[in-house]
Amino acid sequence: MLMDKYIFIIHKWFVIDVRLGHLLQVYVTFFFFFFFFFFLTGSCFHGDAGTMRKRAKEEQQWKSSTVSITSTKHMLYGFKKKKEEYGKLQKAEMSRWDCIELLNEIVDESDQDLDEPQIEHLLQSAEAVRRDYPDQDWLHLTALIHDLGTVLMNPTFGDAFPLGCALDESIVHHNYFKENPLLQTRLGVYTENCGLDKVTMSWGHDEYIYLVMKGNETKLPPASFFIMRFHSL
Repeated sequence: MLMDKYIFIIHKWFVIDVRLGHLLQVYVTFFFFFFFFFFLTGSCFHGDAGTMRKRAKEEQQWKSSTVSITSTKHMLYGFKKKKEEYGKLQKAEMSRWDCIELLNEIVDESDQDLDEPQIEHLLQSAEAVRRDYPDQDWLHLTALIHDLGTVLMNPTFGDAFPLGCALDESIVHHNYFKENPLLQTRLGVYTENCGLDKVTMSWGHDEYIYLVMKGNETKLPPASFFIMRFHSL
């Protein structure tokens, strides 16, 4: 081993130094001591530098991956693919309460205002609405199911925002979209006052629960659909 090699060399020098005299032995001992010390510390420093370079490279790869994700999965083409896939409503079939119970252990990391399981958030929302609007039973139900789309739990969903136009600076990582030419003007692919129903939103749990409710011809008023689809804006 490397350590044994250096010990052997030091021992050999000790034998030679006995013949040359005690003073020379002391000098040589100090020389090898400092040489060995700087060799080890130099290796450590080199390792630290290598680790730092590796981390910098990984961070750059992460940023590139993030840019790639936001340029494809969250853009218009990516949305159309997701809508086509999930709009078939063939993933699962369950009751509302079964779906709510699936969220018992889920904390939505994309919602910075919540640090509680989604099931608690849904029940608290429904109870608060029932207290404030006791005669609006459709609104109680809307509050209870508005976040059921979180069963998707895709970690790349993040914020809800309109696609095909410039992003507001309040949107997390909005600067990663600068390379997309569609996102450089206020209106982008839309016309003035076209209405939210004409706007394509980023793919996420809001859009999914909207598709589920609409696809199953749920008998809720238009205001309920509007709340479920745009409540994260």
